[in-house]
Amino acid sequence: MQTAPNMKADAVGGKHQPFDESEKAKIAGLVIVFVLILGGIVYILSSIIAGSSAASVQACENKPLLSTQYACINGLANATENLSICGALPQPQSYSCIVNVAMKQQNVSACSLINKSQQIYSQCVVTLSRYTSNYSYCNALPGNSGLQCIANIAYQHSFSDFSGCLGLANSTLASVCTNLHYYGSALIGKQPSYCSSISAKANYQNIYAFTYAAYISNITSLSASGIGLLKANSSLADYCYYALARTENDISICSMSQSNSDAELCESLMENYTSNSI
Repeated sequence: MQTAPNMKADAVGGKHQPFDESEKAKIAGLVIVFVLILGGIVYILSSIIAGSSAASVQACENKPLLSTQYACINGLANATENLSICGALPQPQSYSCIVNVAMKQQNVSACSLINKSQQIYSQCVVTLSRYTSNYSYCNALPGNSGLQCIANIAYQHSFSDFSGCLGLANSTLASVCTNLHYYGSALIGKQPSYCSSISAKANYQNIYAFTYAAYISNITSLSASGIGLLKANSSLADYCYYALARTENDISICSMSQSNSDAELCESLMENYTSNSI
């Protein structure tokens, strides 16, 4: 038989009677005591761990040479994956310590502990961007770092989903990111139709991102030096056709270029790339 809420079974007759207020208060008191005890246990354990870490840092600081002190603290932070231990180091050593721990944790958000004006912040985000699908980390990175960041993320997702590109506050990066997904999809899927979806003109940002993505993914032998052989303002789609022709060793792909001059240039480059460093 189901017992109704706030009811108790009579010890003799098996009947059910409501809980009185004193019993409710006792139950509430027991719950509070349990929560307090649990909180105390957590606090004690945290204090023990913190005390142990502090003692270990102190042991490192007692070493005779500054270099061995720094090495000891770095090793301790890395072994325990405790970012707070890095705070025992002065800058810039503390930043290097944060990067090491962040890499071990594969945690790009840990890079935020580094001053964003420092170059090592960009290095930290670029290195760890492959472990996230959040393109927003790339927004504030200067120059090539932002391009490397979006290329790392795009590659990790096999250039299959560019929806995240639309959320980039930096419009240049957003455009490059979208083009990069079409480019990568064309080369990985061996589908020239993706090239036709790229509408931008060839420029430094797009070409750098394309060649960097090709480098980390090893999807094409096209090197950055080949950029100079394409005329200024060449269609980025035609650059994609040339890269795919190189990857597939198929000169017929050049005929898909959007202009006759680009198609002829593509064919000329294809005829000579085996004997020249392009």
